[in-house]
Amino acid sequence: MKIRNPVLEAWFLKALKLNPGEELFIACEDRKDRTKTVKMLDGLLEKYTHVEPLIASQLIFRSVFRDGGHWIRTLRKPNNPDIVFKKMPDGNVLKENIAIDYNRKRMIELMIRDGWTKSYIKEFFNDMTENELEEYLKEY
Repeated sequence: MKIRNPVLEAWFLKALKLNPGEELFIACEDRKDRTKTVKMLDGLLEKYTHVEPLIASQLIFRSVFRDGGHWIRTLRKPNNPDIVFKKMPDGNVLKENIAIDYNRKRMIELMIRDGWTKSYIKEFFNDMTENELEEYLKEY
């Protein structure tokens, strides 16, 4: 049986609300507690990746010893993994956005699990093109 830690989950939820570049420091008793807590936070982060991949890719939990105390440093990196830069053979650099609408993707996943047909999903999202729907459905 897995034991849930409501305090740790509360800190995790607080970390999710960090703005890019902000940090949280969580106090720990000792090195062993620090290591165990980082592993548990990383486990929560892994589960959360399926809910909000962008935020999950920006969060980092690190074990640190500072000012004679044991801490977990929680940082939200200011990067945006949805934006990439492509260098062309002529030397020009193009900015591309690879973002997927994660909320829409999640809705489509749930619709498929509930047995909705492809045509009914397309009808539900009346602004979705056939290619866009195929992009969301390629995993199924």
